[in-house]
Amino acid sequence: MGYHLSGEILFEYTDPAGDDYGAGQVVYPENPMFVEGIFDITSFKVEQIDNNYIFRMQFNGKIDYVEHAEFQYSYHLPDDFLLPLVHIYIDQDHVFSSGLIETIEGTNVAVEPESAWERGIVVTSLPGPYRGRLSIRQPVLENRIYIPEKIDIAKNKKEISVSVPLQFLGQFSSEWGFVVLVMSHEFSLSITNSIYIREVNSTATQFNFGGGEKNILTKEYDPNVIDLLASSRNTQEQMLSGYDREKKEFARIFAVYQPGAKATGTTVQGIVKQVSEEKVIINLGSEAGIKKKDKIIIAGDIIVIAEDVFPELTIASFTGVDDWKQVQQDMPVRLMVEEQDAMEINDPGDK
Repeated sequence: MGYHLSGEILFEYTDPAGDDYGAGQVVYPENPMFVEGIFDITSFKVEQIDNNYIFRMQFNGKIDYVEHAEFQYSYHLPDDFLLPLVHIYIDQDHVFSSGLIETIEGTNVAVEPESAWERGIVVTSLPGPYRGRLSIRQPVLENRIYIPEKIDIAKNKKEISVSVPLQFLGQFSSEWGFVVLVMSHEFSLSITNSIYIREVNSTATQFNFGGGEKNILTKEYDPNVIDLLASSRNTQEQMLSGYDREKKEFARIFAVYQPGAKATGTTVQGIVKQVSEEKVIINLGSEAGIKKKDKIIIAGDIIVIAEDVFPELTIASFTGVDDWKQVQQDMPVRLMVEEQDAMEINDPGDK
């Protein structure tokens, strides 16, 4: 069943056509299967139909299945393999530094702390292999990311859609923000330096993009993102060119939000120092205002309870049996403050 039926539109965002060039210099691979515009996202919608969210992505070029038999046989591609690969990272609480800034390996970008994310979606033609590779290389992300089994193509060939259970994302909020990244799907299952993301090289070849970083030492920080949703305040070119090899920093991406959405800060922020099956140690203590039985939130949605509080450290216990499996060292932690004390950060969509 396709997702052509219309539901209630919860979120809608448009992006300019003709900006499928990454930071400004990226050019398509030379092979004719890379049809102009198939990585150029122009519209993004979130709808609700019954107990599912439908994510619709409109592109500037006509998208179709890869029909070249030699690639299907050589790389064991399914008949419904599509070249576009989309990552969606959702900031669900709009709280500064609450959630993750790490993205899936191979994008070569991170998310700005203002837009730190709690849940993600991967739109991929290889759901099984993608899920398997993610569980091995980035297990901390696995339970936060949903990978639909099916991608639907609209009759006009320019829109793809996926369905995501409401149960996975929870009730929609107008405060949600979305980081939407468009890459090209890599054929080979043997690529080891990314999770099925095609590289942007300095010079275009039959199967790789050109226009990327020429310095081999800097290449590992050069984004492999072809297009994304951007606002007038934080342009695509500005964000994707913001990496720094010397500081070992990826380019950072802001989410897009509905007009009027405001980020909430917190005066108490810290990180995980150590984690075990029963306890977690954070670098905040009584000097930061932590008290016994306080609720502390790790990475946006994992709640722990303060038990032993020292001046600069707190030992806390997990509230969920398997929550400890999702926690790793250096994850952000916070103690929420009252609304009137929280700082406000301008919406990235504001001019």
